[in-house]
Amino acid sequence: MKKIIFILSILISFNTSYGQDWETVGAGVIDFLLTNPKTASKTNASQAAALNVIGDILNQTSQRKHELNVATAGRNEIVINADNGNQATIYSDNQGNVYLLNNGTIYPISQTLVNQAKKEYVKPSNIGMVSTIENATLYPYDLTELKNEYSFAKKTPYNETKEWRRYYLSSNKETLSQIASRNNVSVDDIYFKPYLNTKKQRVISSFKYNVKDLYAAAGNLPNSVRKKLERIYSSSAKLTKTPEGCYNMGIGFRLPGTKRVSNGYQIYIQQIDKIPVSSYDFKIVTSFTCNWARDFDGNGYDFNDFQGIKRSFSKDENILFILGYTSESSVNWDFEIFEAYTGKSMYKRSSSNVKGAQILTIEKQGEKLFPGTYIYNFSLSSNNNNTSTSEKFEIIDNE
Repeated sequence: MKKIIFILSILISFNTSYGQDWETVGAGVIDFLLTNPKTASKTNASQAAALNVIGDILNQTSQRKHELNVATAGRNEIVINADNGNQATIYSDNQGNVYLLNNGTIYPISQTLVNQAKKEYVKPSNIGMVSTIENATLYPYDLTELKNEYSFAKKTPYNETKEWRRYYLSSNKETLSQIASRNNVSVDDIYFKPYLNTKKQRVISSFKYNVKDLYAAAGNLPNSVRKKLERIYSSSAKLTKTPEGCYNMGIGFRLPGTKRVSNGYQIYIQQIDKIPVSSYDFKIVTSFTCNWARDFDGNGYDFNDFQGIKRSFSKDENILFILGYTSESSVNWDFEIFEAYTGKSMYKRSSSNVKGAQILTIEKQGEKLFPGTYIYNFSLSSNNNNTSTSEKFEIIDNE
């Protein structure tokens, strides 16, 4: 009985929210989820309805976990009926995974889509929550989560530079392990540059091989030669000087594409230097709404500089949109507000801004918005890179 009441409440909610026949929305939800989408557009009624259903399922699962032992808690379901006779069931398990059951086949719903629904429709814990005004329909922000994401640190990857250094034996005989130890490198970083015998002359090859390369290049060598390679790699064999001033490995064989390789080799050590390079990722760091902000200490906006962080506002309140990004080059940005249930554009603003770690504070200019639910979208572009984010907010008439 409780399940029937719950399903009926969902249907009533959709009829109220989306202002269209439930079967039409239901068919759109089923078709959308069957395509295994990764994200949903909140300006599309069917996709927004799908997010709402997923959020309601997760909220019910969370409530059951709270009320019952997790091991005995059953699954929650919402049945969707479409006007074409199709029927599907959306349900979740105790781990928060969501599935669509349609025509006897189970379709897992992508975790990315589930996470999107969680962000907008799943009621978080009360820890760190901001209270909102009466009659609000959107869940308030989790301040702890917002504060954690408010980080504009640079990443520090490494640029690798490779250098070749000719090595001369420090004694008449040395093993690979001795050379590696004295130069603080791996044995695999020691390379051999061989003499190549051509028809008319003997030249130093432009190629360099370590022992692993020699193994790969000498796949059909006699076992005696392979054993010599193994001895060299295991460092039991010592390299010796030759009269020509090169180094004798006691190995002579033919490499692919060459006439013959002599016993003479020059030794090179490959040195790799890792140079730290600090830079910003190209990304939108944070996005939220509040009443107002002020840089109190003059050192840029700290999270505590934003006052009245919330999604739900009364019709007479000021609304400030906070948008933070990082970029290694200058950016172009677009900000647009849509009416949630029609997709009508209510306000648009575009501009460019400098590189680095930046916070934009935007107020809607012109006429105030009427009470209702809205979606704002913030998109960023720089050097053929693009990213965007969107959030819901609402204005409530409490009279």
